[in-house]
Amino acid sequence: MNNASILVVDDEPQIRRVLQATLSSNGYDVIEAKNGKEAITAVLREHPDLILLDVNMRAPFPSDAGEVDLPCGMCLVGSVSGNRSLLN
Repeated sequence: MNNASILVVDDEPQIRRVLQATLSSNGYDVIEAKNGKEAITAVLREHPDLILLDVNMRAPFPSDAGEVDLPCGMCLVGSVSGNRSLLN
């Protein structure tokens, strides 16, 4: 069993559900957050090893969030299908 923890941050419940099932079946401890505020709370409380963050969330982080030291890996997840300028 893997003891690494992964924080999944996505505002779409079905995406969180799929990632939860996939990651936990591979031995990871999965923490979920549906918005930036929950993500910051989870980081400070749980200290995850990795964060999977949806960069296209409708309300990602509160404006007064300040800075949070993230002593972990981070993977930004997003779609470029509607934003071709990122590919140029």
